[in-house]
Amino acid sequence: MGAPVWKAIAGGDEDTATPSSFALARTYGLGRLLTFGHDGIVQGLDELDNRAFMVNTIKWLNNGGSKQVAYTEGHGEWQQGTQLADLQSEMAGLGYSFSAITGRISTASLAGKKVLIIGNAWQTFEWNEYTDIQAFVNGGGGVLMLGLGWSWTGANYDDYPMNALGEYFQVRWLRGSISDATHQTNGSPIFHTFYPRVPYHDSSAPTGRIAAAHAAHPVDLPS
Repeated sequence: MGAPVWKAIAGGDEDTATPSSFALARTYGLGRLLTFGHDGIVQGLDELDNRAFMVNTIKWLNNGGSKQVAYTEGHGEWQQGTQLADLQSEMAGLGYSFSAITGRISTASLAGKKVLIIGNAWQTFEWNEYTDIQAFVNGGGGVLMLGLGWSWTGANYDDYPMNALGEYFQVRWLRGSISDATHQTNGSPIFHTFYPRVPYHDSSAPTGRIAAAHAAHPVDLPS
């Protein structure tokens, strides 16, 4: 197996149980992807170095592009509009503009945009939205996916819309939370371990073997 396509860029340390990756990044086609394990970071820019971290996030996803950022509003997102106001104001000083996609995410609604923010969606995406987001990234766009695994209260965790979207890019949010008794503020962990030192636990190899076993034995695999 080669190195995982996802790189852990911020995560827990020796005091946190594994897996403890908070931020993951990867390239995809001509584009870039970033995922965060908690959507609330966009409302906490005044905490520690969050502001610089978010500015660098948007700049990395833009990758020298148009500085046109879109955020989705049509899927029960926890982070949209006013929740992104501080980030919008910060990025405006660097020449960035933000606009909302209020309806279906499509190639047309993404035209001219370079970065797309999806802030913890709780309502299902249409199949064409998945493929159009995938095409957007593949063509050079950047997508920030903000999720919070333990927030999902649905009976079936596989129905969590952020995980359904993440499946297209081989990433998944877990139900658990990260805690650190040594490095924390108000109960929330302080992430001070960054790439390339942050450990990353890739599950693609074992899940690939499971998928291969099911493919080889579609009807005779013992329960």
